[in-house]
Amino acid sequence: MIYENLIKKGFFLTFTIIISFFLFLSFVYAAEPESSCEDCKTTYIPGETKDIEAIIITDQSCSLCTTQMPQDLLKNKFPGMKFETIDYKENQAKRLIAQHKIQTLPCFLIDPLIKEEKSFDKLQLLFEEGNTKKVLLRKGITGICMYLEREEVPKKLDLFLDFHEKGSSEVLDILISFSRENKIDLELHFIISQDKKIGYPKEEVQVALAIGELYPGELNNYIYRRIKDIENISWIDTAEKEGLSYKKIRELMISPVMSELVSANKRLAEELMVGDGNVILIKNNKIFKVFNVNKEELKGFFKEEKNNG
Repeated sequence: MIYENLIKKGFFLTFTIIISFFLFLSFVYAAEPESSCEDCKTTYIPGETKDIEAIIITDQSCSLCTTQMPQDLLKNKFPGMKFETIDYKENQAKRLIAQHKIQTLPCFLIDPLIKEEKSFDKLQLLFEEGNTKKVLLRKGITGICMYLEREEVPKKLDLFLDFHEKGSSEVLDILISFSRENKIDLELHFIISQDKKIGYPKEEVQVALAIGELYPGELNNYIYRRIKDIENISWIDTAEKEGLSYKKIRELMISPVMSELVSANKRLAEELMVGDGNVILIKNNKIFKVFNVNKEELKGFFKEEKNNG
């Protein structure tokens, strides 16, 4: 994996990208069925389509909220599709958002003529019916970069962190320094993804939660060092390097309090259906999968607070 010095544009949640990628491959390589009708062979043109209008509602001020991948998916199968992009703050967008009860961005509202296309029946699972005649592209294909119904919280940054994911220490290190430099509240949420893990990932999360309770000022340093050490030494050795009492940590881990800490840690990830690490939630309503972070690009999301502060 090559880590570029930027937040990767087009990456929302990992599961969304994987789904979209494989759907894209299936679209590219799936052959159109040959017509068995001799009389209609002269007019049967694989891929022929009507002009279909699709309205994309997104945050046009967000450089990371790209819609290119789902546009490519649709254009590949429906070549006549025309896209119009509008900002979610515009009056037209506000009416459509209310009319269709849209909760996340980006959103694709597509002309119902698409249902008359030859390919639609095979691909109808990619779409859902709106509250009017419009057809919506499902969230699993569009990806999610913004939650419209979540209250914006200025100077708030959440990181969903998996101890075993590549690049986690680099992402954490940059976000720690960024939050200090810009007086941003950084909160960590520990994730255990579905990939096979060495060691005891559940225990690693419990240790981190215990340290957060007992030594909140030392948590970030411990997490950074633990990610580096995790394949080589036990968490006890890492804690001792940081001058933390493993006995106190162990006592809290086996106490009734730990189940409450674990539940609280899972709450936001489950609400947003985050299943991978290196996912950041900006100001409580914008979400992205990251690899490495450009501080100046990230700062742009908090520019308004800095100007007003």
